[in-house]
Amino acid sequence: MNQHISVGKAISRGHLILTFPFIVILSASAGGCIYLNRQGLIPTWMLITGIVLSIVLACLYWSFFVIKWRLWAFEHVRDVHELKQTAIEQGLIWPDDSLFTRTEIRSTADKVRWMALQGRFYEQESIEDDLTIPSEIVIPYSASGIYVEIGTIFLCLPCAILFLRRQELRIAGIILLVAIGLMTVLKLWNSKKKKPPIIISNKGIQAGNAVFSEWRNVRNPSVVKQGSANTARWFLHYTYPGGQVHIDINDYNTSVLQLKYLLKLYRARNQQRTV
Repeated sequence: MNQHISVGKAISRGHLILTFPFIVILSASAGGCIYLNRQGLIPTWMLITGIVLSIVLACLYWSFFVIKWRLWAFEHVRDVHELKQTAIEQGLIWPDDSLFTRTEIRSTADKVRWMALQGRFYEQESIEDDLTIPSEIVIPYSASGIYVEIGTIFLCLPCAILFLRRQELRIAGIILLVAIGLMTVLKLWNSKKKKPPIIISNKGIQAGNAVFSEWRNVRNPSVVKQGSANTARWFLHYTYPGGQVHIDINDYNTSVLQLKYLLKLYRARNQQRTV
């Protein structure tokens, strides 16, 4: 089996095969029903039925193709443990103990292939060194994410202007305009607060206001998710003799998958050097 596909590529393909078509099927079918109802071509009961059927159709697509992606991904990615954890976090598959796992439509051949892959989960996790990654990497703080959030806030501005032009909605327009202004000022204020970079090397790690810690003194370094859907935030978390680090990485010049990979890679390098 080819085991040289990265976790990131497998996850991206999963969203392309599963998430994107699911959204298209659901939005196109439900949107079509809403349009027909607005045009007076179908009654309300048919609108409701159509929306329900749209959800069912999208779920059926997901249930049929999720096993196809699951088999391909776990056959081609080297680190199946990392892939499984990331796929669950990204909403591509469900945890093993979830009832929704039973909604996957698997043929007999699919079940045989999946059972054959179970042995890979008992293999010890391993990682190949990437010589293109230096002995130390500095991940700087970046305010670009905040500016994106400000841009999103300003998308509400036309709505506020529309409200202001209508007498009966003027108060709502003023409230919305004030909220946009306050949120923009708050975001700009936060962008001026410079945060220390995250430094990861073959010897150890330093993040936030914590001192540099050698890998032998670092416990449970991980990238953890808090919240769900649009409110989800990702944090770098680890403990060291002087305390613990728990910092928001959404405003750093890195991605969740990249940071997870770097933590694993640098720790593996350190362990090889100390053996």
